[in-house]
Amino acid sequence: MARGGPLIALLIVQFSFATLAVIGKDVLLAGMPPLALVAIRVLFASLLLGTLALARARERIPWSDLARFAGLSLLGVILNQLLFIEGLKRTTAVNASILIVTIPVFTLLVAVLVGRERFERRAAVGVGVALLGTLTLLHVERFSTTNSLVVGNLLIVLNCLSYSFYLVFSRPLLQRHPSLLVVAATFLMGAIVLVPLGLPDVIGAADAGVFSARVWAELVWIILVPSVVAYALNNYALKRLRSSTVASFVFLQPVFGILLAIAWLPNERLDTRTILAGALILAGVALVVRAERARPTTP
Repeated sequence: MARGGPLIALLIVQFSFATLAVIGKDVLLAGMPPLALVAIRVLFASLLLGTLALARARERIPWSDLARFAGLSLLGVILNQLLFIEGLKRTTAVNASILIVTIPVFTLLVAVLVGRERFERRAAVGVGVALLGTLTLLHVERFSTTNSLVVGNLLIVLNCLSYSFYLVFSRPLLQRHPSLLVVAATFLMGAIVLVPLGLPDVIGAADAGVFSARVWAELVWIILVPSVVAYALNNYALKRLRSSTVASFVFLQPVFGILLAIAWLPNERLDTRTILAGALILAGVALVVRAERARPTTP
């Protein structure tokens, strides 16, 4: 099985998610309530993904798999979105960035514990090295444990755990169904829950005049790139690679974020710490990829 395509897809996925931190923050600063942003993102992304899935293949979801799809939607869309937003409201952006990189660690542990993957020393070492590099990059010493942030920190951790379970348990469905169908169905089911929750905030934002031309342009980017493109390519890679390998690329997200900041912000510069941390992250991800390439090609 050729694995170059899925690896390139994962690079695009993490770059796409990195842009969300920059553009999504700008939308929120413009006055958009978090739940309104989630509702708009999930609604339009689900419609686009559903249209693409129907155009590619008219396969229907079997009744026997309906509960599994609903479970994936709960883990990867509904809880993933709500826990992160509610956690971010109660903790700092620095804490959230640091805690997000527990996703590859959780994914490896879950996959091994539920018997979906075998423990491989090279992959585990790679995750550890990349984790060390990411924590260095994100200045882990700034992590705050004050009582006022405990609930927020816990919600972010639960968000990461939920997404890790999603990565592990989505693989069996991806082996049986087109990857685009799986992501479209999970988003559509998520929209059924999240859109009614966010609709009052969307109406409030419209009444407050938040929807400027700039905000609309940024919303289009959020819907197309870190939603439709990122989730579709992530599922494409998940269909072909192990869950822990896919999750390990999350470590690249802050690297792309810093490179974007350096490109767009005049005061941002590369320093020794960033270069060292980036080297550790790339080395760790390379070890995980080598472990992936060394395994048998049978699913």
